Amino acid sequence: GDTDGLKFESASADIADLSHKPVLKITGKTHESSNDVLEFIHQSPLDSTVGQWLKPFDVTGPLAMLLELTLPLTDEDAIEVNGQLEFLGDTATWVDAKQSLTHVNGKLNFDNKSNVSAKAIKAVLEGGNVLLDVNTSKEKSIPSAVNLDFSGVMTDEQIAKISKQEKIKDYIDGQSAYSGQ
Repeated sequence: GDTDGLKFESASADIADLSHKPVLKITGKTHESSNDVLEFIHQSPLDSTVGQWLKPFDVTGPLAMLLELTLPLTDEDAIEVNGQLEFLGDTATWVDAKQSLTHVNGKLNFDNKSNVSAKAIKAVLEGGNVLLDVNTSKEKSIPSAVNLDFSGVMTDEQIAKISKQEKIKDYIDGQSAYSGQ
């Protein structure tokens, strides 16, 4: 079907039990350009959750999205949304830092309660491979904060390029593993 311009390859709706607390479960999957998928997110109630986490990034390339809506028919306030964005070789540029991750591959899980998570998203940063893990922060004072863990290996050339300090190559040689949060 087609929802707000986004074509879903497969969609289904099911009510397992109409007699006792009926719940409508709707699932759908789409594979579109990142612009179309992110526009759908930003024009939906998901903008206040996963949309806020994605706003600092300019993403180009194809994205797959799986959505699952759980709608209790007797309690409309108990709606749940679970989803997954699958990066399929995309480029993600952190606009404020002017840093780009290329060849981004992996799955980002999200829900309508501001939770996001990902394990071992693979990407390339300045020519070096990097792994990213993402989890919603458990810090109560910052309810929408996300922890980002990253690790990789970087050569002296890549360090000079990313630090914008070409003379650093006079003092370092080879490559180094790195990790951070």
